[in-house]
Amino acid sequence: MVVVAFDRNIYEARPAQYRQSGLRAQLAEALEPSRDVDTSSNSDMTTVTIVVRNPTQHADLIDAARRLLAKRPQVMGQIDTTQAFLISHVGGSSQSGSGRRAATLIAELRDAPYINSKVSERGLEGIVTDPARHPDFQKWLEQRASESLDLDLTWTPAAVIQLSLPDNQIAKPGERGGLDDFWNLSAPLVEMIDLDGGLAFRAIESEFSAERGERIRKALAGRSDLSIETRPDQSMVIRFLSPPPRASLPDEARLLRAVRARLAGEGLRPLKIEPLDAKRARIKFATDSEARAFRTALENPYGFSVRVVDEPMDTFGPSESATAPSPGDLRLPLREGGFLWLKPEAVIAGDMVQDAVPYFDRFQKSWSIHYELTAEGQANFASATDVNIRRRLAFVLDGVVIEAPEIIGMIRGGSGELPCECSEATNSARAKSLLRYKDDLPLRLVAE
Repeated sequence: MVVVAFDRNIYEARPAQYRQSGLRAQLAEALEPSRDVDTSSNSDMTTVTIVVRNPTQHADLIDAARRLLAKRPQVMGQIDTTQAFLISHVGGSSQSGSGRRAATLIAELRDAPYINSKVSERGLEGIVTDPARHPDFQKWLEQRASESLDLDLTWTPAAVIQLSLPDNQIAKPGERGGLDDFWNLSAPLVEMIDLDGGLAFRAIESEFSAERGERIRKALAGRSDLSIETRPDQSMVIRFLSPPPRASLPDEARLLRAVRARLAGEGLRPLKIEPLDAKRARIKFATDSEARAFRTALENPYGFSVRVVDEPMDTFGPSESATAPSPGDLRLPLREGGFLWLKPEAVIAGDMVQDAVPYFDRFQKSWSIHYELTAEGQANFASATDVNIRRRLAFVLDGVVIEAPEIIGMIRGGSGELPCECSEATNSARAKSLLRYKDDLPLRLVAE
């Protein structure tokens, strides 16, 4: 007979610790620039190019650019309408003649100085930044793409906003100038100030206050735990209506799913699984050897988790200290050798993984795992990355750190790529492992 319990120590601090930054993450996501808009400039901000795909959906941005141009006659600017292209790789071997032609074309497009391009999950997206000088580009690209059966080419409407300043308008060092205000069109500057039990929000450029405020209200429309006050200047005060929630315990069904998943992972078939309450379950085995095997399994590292590396900022490579930096830290081995000290609280546990599939980037020629997180996982991930910038996050599988990338900014959206400098077979095995732990909860032995 074995009795196991949900190990709530992993979950204890999450709701209180991450609630405030979780709200900031949700607001930041609502204010994030559209993926349809790309802004670039030279180093001294005297030329700015804004590429807008699907311009009818971003008419407010284009109108704002026209208003700014009217206010600043010294700025030389033009707004052109054109077509943006999307090239998707639809299959075939890179060693075939068609595959080689496809690779050559993609390389040419990425290197061309007159093309603004980016690689996305859909393929290579791009646009000619000065369509008037390249009137035959669309015809040329359609001809080249038709030479390869491996590529699919589509077009969408787009607008290009080009802005420049004459030499005598360059701002002196330390002065605000250049084309900063045009640069901020795609993401107007905002200020968020933490309050006791909430935060205050305002758009720094007042002409964007109403539009930014409307985005915030839409994003928070489903939040019954918040009060939102809009002031005459269109700034907002957002407050929580209740104290921080305590860590939620799993219900009985969730606990039983986790126990069954763990037993299946060990290849064990018990005679009976009896729930004692929402936190504990008793498992009866046919033999003492099976019971011992399950006890041993519970004492060994298992499952998938994401944890913060407990090292100083901007520290790379394996840990060098033989002593834990903080009480309770976990000492786990790195896949490539050495070890890391990790904070004991898991940011993500196995049951926060919604989906995981192998992904091959045909442009970068590398394998990775595309993962999707549950709503709880999304909130935890965004909040934890927000408060741990310049530290590392360890992705742990069965007690081994497989990746530990540096956090360079808040990660929102609940999905991402886990890189794998490995073979297709290894990458696929890892993806299956993540899915195998979808019902996993941290479990521990308790006195029988």
